[in-house]
Amino acid sequence: MSSEFIQILFVDDALTETESICQTLRDSGFLLHANVSVRPMEIRRLLETRPPDLILFSLDAPKPTLSHITEMVRDSQCDAAVLALSHRPEPAPRRAPLRDGARDLVSARELDLLAMIVRREMGDLQARRLARGNAGRANEAEQRCRILLDSARDAIAYIHEGAHIYVNEAYLKLFGYQRADELTAMPLLNLIAAEDRDRTKAAVRRFMSSDDENQGLDVSGVGAGGRLLPLALEMTKATLESEPCTQLLIRDCSAEQTFNERMAEIRRQDPLTGLANRPHFQELLDELHLACSEGLATAALLYISIDNHRTVCDTYGHESGDSLVLDFGRMLQNFTGPRDTVSRLTGADFALMVHLPSVERAKQQGRELLAAIEARQFQFEGEHFSTSARIGITMLGENLTDATEIIRVTHRACNESRLARHARVAVSKASSELPGAGSRQELATAIDRHIRAGRVVLSYQAIVSLPGGAAERYETRVWIKDETGRPCAPLDVFPAAEPLGLSPILDCWAVARIADDLGSALEQGRKLSIFVPVSTNSILDSVFEQAVKKHLPYGHGLVLQVDEDVAERYFRQMRRFAQRMRDHGCALAISGFGGQQNSERLMRHLKPEYIKLRPNLLERMRVDDYTRKYIDAVSEEIRILGGEAVASQVSSAQQLATLRQSRFNLIQGDLVDTPAESMNFDFANAAQWAGADQDIA
Repeated sequence: MSSEFIQILFVDDALTETESICQTLRDSGFLLHANVSVRPMEIRRLLETRPPDLILFSLDAPKPTLSHITEMVRDSQCDAAVLALSHRPEPAPRRAPLRDGARDLVSARELDLLAMIVRREMGDLQARRLARGNAGRANEAEQRCRILLDSARDAIAYIHEGAHIYVNEAYLKLFGYQRADELTAMPLLNLIAAEDRDRTKAAVRRFMSSDDENQGLDVSGVGAGGRLLPLALEMTKATLESEPCTQLLIRDCSAEQTFNERMAEIRRQDPLTGLANRPHFQELLDELHLACSEGLATAALLYISIDNHRTVCDTYGHESGDSLVLDFGRMLQNFTGPRDTVSRLTGADFALMVHLPSVERAKQQGRELLAAIEARQFQFEGEHFSTSARIGITMLGENLTDATEIIRVTHRACNESRLARHARVAVSKASSELPGAGSRQELATAIDRHIRAGRVVLSYQAIVSLPGGAAERYETRVWIKDETGRPCAPLDVFPAAEPLGLSPILDCWAVARIADDLGSALEQGRKLSIFVPVSTNSILDSVFEQAVKKHLPYGHGLVLQVDEDVAERYFRQMRRFAQRMRDHGCALAISGFGGQQNSERLMRHLKPEYIKLRPNLLERMRVDDYTRKYIDAVSEEIRILGGEAVASQVSSAQQLATLRQSRFNLIQGDLVDTPAESMNFDFANAAQWAGADQDIA
């Protein structure tokens, strides 16, 4: 039996019965302190100095009256339960005591009933006090929120049925108003430019009728005096003074213009050389290839690979290799014309997109470039050395699908010139000679033949948590083995499969293979997450979803990885695809993140469990404050959304040391683990190894 302490005031002069009541309550588990009085002045003093929890008023007391007692309780603001107590043998009428303010009438002869009623009243008293305390705390919280809103630097408003009911100072300042009453009850559409009003009205209605908790919209606002403002408007469902409404968070995008322009420039640049990076170069290459296909231009792609970059790094250190790459990039820029484009694709590999009339002219320029490279003396910290290179050439406008395939076949031509040990300038072969090329049926047959022959393999690369932990994460890649049994680069795997709509065959094969490996690992009690890249066709085609549900009935452990460019281009289909696969237990990862103007908004809408930032951003963050701030902001936002950020393609100790100083927990790259056909990475010692590597760096 619980012990509850209560303070009792008896308004009674029958001390004998008072003692028996106290003893009954003690026997029922109450700890109590009692005062007895029938004098109004003393009762008033007790109500103010020692407020009781319970007042037992005897109806036989000559003075004061019950109504007088309840009036004194109200005046003193004492939250006490008043019970009327009858000493008569016959039942007393209940109407009069209840009318005078008593909560109940009980007979002094029924002490067991009195104890139960006292327990009930004490429970009610505790509930009343708790509710009153909660109401006070809620009111204090609302007042603090209102103070925070009033002093917030962000422009915040609340609207109800399309009209303003609250605006803060920043909101007034943004639109050029002086007083809140100038905007109170004003429709939101009055602050939106005419050309955006219908779109805004539709967006607000759609948001209010949907289950989404927030929604974004870019509009042009109209400030005082008619000035136009580029705005980003975020709507969130909220309540104000217990009434449902919509919270508006508005940002002035013009204030971010410099930052966005800087970030757009960073997204297009290689972090070391400042040349066009691979994604931007591929966009330009696609455009020029289309122009050449239509007969509007003639141009060639030159793929240039430095021969002794690794030797320089091993001899003079990695910094010398960076210096060589930087000087080499500057030399290529000086060698090309104003309409040509230079890019650093990866490591010590560069590409030139040059406007030339014929393949013979391209070969001549390649030979001239090689002569200039061999004649140049590079230097690093007083050491002088020379280098050589190999060049592959492809004329644009040939029977090739896109920039990815053009770069691939030109890279192959460059490698063939290196392996042949003769002329160091080679022209790529016709695309019809590539593996798997031809009609859709021919390619489907080729894919099936290679799978049956065991030439298509799946590799795993660990994604490591720097703080450590039991969770194991791997990313998969589909490879193809050449005639000698060596794996080709992932980009060499049936390049025509995607444009011909056959990539789901490979994706479904990968899921079936993952299911076998995942099942074996789960039987061993391992906690696994497997990242599987998903092609555009698999998002649009239900065959892939059916394969996942067939081979992985619960989907747990599978992380579907989609490139940001694909998620942006097919946003609606991507959103439905992600929801269906999440319902099946799968997670979502967005790779190549940070390459779009609206990358952050895409993240908020899709709410991925993981984002993998573009490698050029990770390289740039070592030397650029804008990039570092951007990555920190994105990493924090994905954590707020319940996800994690992954740093991929980590290849040096310097990169790892930089990442450990940022907010990254997950890293991936050849520095950590090289791809293998089995999942045998030692996650238990990964965090300790990474920490040691930082010390070395």
